[in-house]
Amino acid sequence: MRKQINNPTHLKNKILISIYVFRYLSAEYFDRIVKTRKEKQQVYETINYLVKQNFILKKELLHEFSFLYLTKKGYDFVTKNLIGVEGTIPFYQYRTDRSQTGYIFVHNYMNFTYVWNFISNNPELLKQNIQIYEDGNKNQCKLVFYHGGKNVILSPDILIFTPEKNSIYRKAVIVENDFGGETHATLFKKLIEYSIFIKEGMKQNKIKSVEIYFILVSYERAHNLFGTQGTIAKMADYFNSSYKVKDVDVRDILQVFQNGENKIFYSVFNRRPDITCQNFLLYDFRKEIIALHPSWERLRPQ
Repeated sequence: MRKQINNPTHLKNKILISIYVFRYLSAEYFDRIVKTRKEKQQVYETINYLVKQNFILKKELLHEFSFLYLTKKGYDFVTKNLIGVEGTIPFYQYRTDRSQTGYIFVHNYMNFTYVWNFISNNPELLKQNIQIYEDGNKNQCKLVFYHGGKNVILSPDILIFTPEKNSIYRKAVIVENDFGGETHATLFKKLIEYSIFIKEGMKQNKIKSVEIYFILVSYERAHNLFGTQGTIAKMADYFNSSYKVKDVDVRDILQVFQNGENKIFYSVFNRRPDITCQNFLLYDFRKEIIALHPSWERLRPQ
């Protein structure tokens, strides 16, 4: 998924957008995300350039890496020139009492890794009203839809909206980073909730298609969950429930993943500093369920 750094302008934009999304970042994130000495040197030089141009500021921490955040000039540049929308994330005034140690936590770094790679691989989306949120931004990183007589709120780890050409509708990219603390049942229930969002919430939110990405911390866990006849498919019953949605008919699940517009992917995150996310694999949820319950293929949508 990761591409080599070879365009100074794009590298500058990636650094600025990443800080904008997370509002503040340790420089260690950028040190870890690149592999070679040449790439690291490019990153350091770009950060120093952005500091000199007053796009970002540094706050020294209790260890060797600095803490980076946008100036008002940097914030205005990102919102007006890079993402094509003004003020979806309010200007964040840095507070010196936060993150003085700047330690890296796996979950936060996994979020950063996905955002960095997404920007790396989709430069054409810049300046097109793209919206990127991470779960530290509770007010924006959420999906709200009406179901079962109440509003249901889903809070992914990363939520990205990209525009559809010549349309008011958008594409939603949902990312769930699993670093081993959640049970298989919890991940299955999240998938059920997103399935109902696809069925009932897309029109409410002007969304045309949804892609769901699960990033796991080990190959064994990925295989157990999403491999052939893995745990996720085995958990599917005729009626499925979670804390937020009740008695979801399996026909709804089969229907939302039938036409190929809505997709599920999974990958593995390696904690070694020179490796980030591996290539994503498509998970055919519908196909795996039917393989376990062949008679369900004849079910008709409600």
